[in-house]
Amino acid sequence: MVEINNLTSFEIDEAYLRKIAEDVLRAEKACEACELSVAFVGLEKMQELNRDRRGKDSATDVLSFEYFKDPGMKGEMEIEPLGEVVICPSYVEEQAKQNENTFQKELSFVLIHGILHLLGYDHEKGEEEARAMEEKQSGYLCKYCK
Repeated sequence: MVEINNLTSFEIDEAYLRKIAEDVLRAEKACEACELSVAFVGLEKMQELNRDRRGKDSATDVLSFEYFKDPGMKGEMEIEPLGEVVICPSYVEEQAKQNENTFQKELSFVLIHGILHLLGYDHEKGEEEARAMEEKQSGYLCKYCK
């Protein structure tokens, strides 16, 4: 289950992004029934989250927050909580211009990036991990943004 909450005035194609999220989760064999939340927030909120959670006092494009998982509950829940991907559309819009991408393509990229973080990929853990994550992102992005 993918829940999308748009807390901004940006027009977001929720059905398109939900499909991408569901397909990535399915392809990664994340879980039979996962709960993923995607939230779209403004610059100030994103800066606050980045400062409070990562110690970086600036806005960013995407943050991923894994839900607390009680190992004793594994297999006992109908829907397994995965986490939340928080995206700042205004940051993504500026980033799209810099990268000469469409807003939709850049938004798709950061969503995929955020989901892969929740699934354990981490580009900050070294060159090999970064390469693996980049290959996954590129593969999924090619599928949706032709």
